[in-house]
Amino acid sequence: MTQALSIQEQAQRYFELGLSAFDRQDYQEALVQFTEGIAVRPESSGLWLNRSIAYQKLNQLPEAFDDLLAYLNLKPEDLFSWHRALKLAQQISCLERVLKPLAQLAQEDSGYQSFQLSAD
Repeated sequence: MTQALSIQEQAQRYFELGLSAFDRQDYQEALVQFTEGIAVRPESSGLWLNRSIAYQKLNQLPEAFDDLLAYLNLKPEDLFSWHRALKLAQQISCLERVLKPLAQLAQEDSGYQSFQLSAD
């Protein structure tokens, strides 16, 4: 008798299938797998991040940006991804969609307030 996979196991399976497609540079298939995983477990940050990257590889920048923001809602401490979001926002002319959440984070978390962009 086959045991049904848990939601987490299903999401992990879609994640692995997506990564495999990504490694083959089959970004469209990666999108399909990551999307299936998100449908099963939308709180899985890795699925959002990797689908964002697949969208970016396909030059679907608005979709890449939206997924990156969804990822950042789950992982706001990822400063590298905030930088990526700023770059994407500049490309698609929606910088305010990144600046507002960053300003809110700065107000909510003193660790972000003390973050410096230069050595000065």
